[in-house]
Amino acid sequence: MLLSNFKVGGFKVFGVPVELEMLPKTKNVQYLSENIIERKDKNIIKKNLKSTIIYGGNNTGKSSLLQGLMTMRTVFKKGNVEGFPFDMYRNFCYEFDDIIRFEVSFLNELKTIIYGIEIKDKETVGEYLFEDEELFFSRDLDGTHEGKLFEDNDFDVRFRDLPSDKLVVPYFLEYTKIVDKYKSFSLISKFFNKIHFVDNRKNEVNVKLYNSFINNPQKMTILNRLISSTELYLERRDVMPEDEFYKTDLYKGFVEKNNIEDISNTDDKKDNVKDLIDIIRVTSIYKGKNGELVSKPSFVFDSVGTNKFIVLAMHIINALLENNILLIDEFDSSLHHKLTRVLVILMNSSINKDAQFILTSHDVKLLSPQLFRKDQINFVLRDECSVEVISLDDFKANSNQDIRSNSNFEKMYVEEKIVPLPNTDIFQVIKEFSLYDEKKTNSKN
Repeated sequence: MLLSNFKVGGFKVFGVPVELEMLPKTKNVQYLSENIIERKDKNIIKKNLKSTIIYGGNNTGKSSLLQGLMTMRTVFKKGNVEGFPFDMYRNFCYEFDDIIRFEVSFLNELKTIIYGIEIKDKETVGEYLFEDEELFFSRDLDGTHEGKLFEDNDFDVRFRDLPSDKLVVPYFLEYTKIVDKYKSFSLISKFFNKIHFVDNRKNEVNVKLYNSFINNPQKMTILNRLISSTELYLERRDVMPEDEFYKTDLYKGFVEKNNIEDISNTDDKKDNVKDLIDIIRVTSIYKGKNGELVSKPSFVFDSVGTNKFIVLAMHIINALLENNILLIDEFDSSLHHKLTRVLVILMNSSINKDAQFILTSHDVKLLSPQLFRKDQINFVLRDECSVEVISLDDFKANSNQDIRSNSNFEKMYVEEKIVPLPNTDIFQVIKEFSLYDEKKTNSKN
């Protein structure tokens, strides 16, 4: 299942719905064709982008766009909006209606499924489902409903018993045994299960994924090949055997510092403690001054950037192997541009058969026609009237900007030939410092 489109409106900084597309639009179809996933059946061909990158100033809405998709996922998984933080999530910036809207369009094989959720308050939820442009069902916020599924008496009866604050699809998946009649419902659930999120600003580790990864020899082999091929001055990552780790000063210090019971001689190991120990058992192998291999505890010895790169690489490798949709906020945080470049090449490479990546970034070095097609690059623009998402592909060749597939995207962006960049009147700040010193001097006199 591949994401084709996501729309969000009335959510946080978004008033009028904005749209993020994962469909190729550039006319030069052969340019970076490896960045596209293609589906064929007889005369039908459908294509999706493997990745997209989003630029914009701070607090323009890049992170909110990703959060919108994750919030839709959360609401779907829960099946209702009980406890939904309306005051925090509802649009407060621009004149528009007070309805929060989410919509995803995704491809399953060659079938296009569109699923939407509308939220007015904690008692009123709207919902709709299209399959290849045929309306399966819709429930408006005023309770009116229509669609193909209402021709099924069993569905109609169950639907009428459903409270207006509950979502139809999650309800049928959880409480009925007739889901086989509505296969699209199961597809929607599987689609949301594919979506994962990484906040790369934080120095946090997804413990479950990390420990699953380090205990998988095949995944570790791929990771170590990446490490050895990249200038990290690091040979590989390894995992110290438990019995060996329990004899180290590192383990003894961990037990003492955290005031926990020594678990080295018992099979009764608490999961949270065991998870932490598994992380601490990971070691980094370096070359010593005489060419010998030296082992160091990774999260104690390695730099923040090195650990971030390796943890992020784990997420990306996992997404590629499991065909996930991975959202990465602040993709370039603490990383050298050569490292982010390597990861982008991996995402768009031929080994990517069904994974997709949505990145937010400030790294202008990634604005390269060698890495991204025009239709893979987006900008979030915010002003006093609205927020909008603009694709670089909207700027055509032979237009005022004359942006071509092989243009110098970075140079044009930095020179503000594509979109305006954030501006600060720093001289007003300098003036305020002068006023502060002047007032301080006058007060002493």
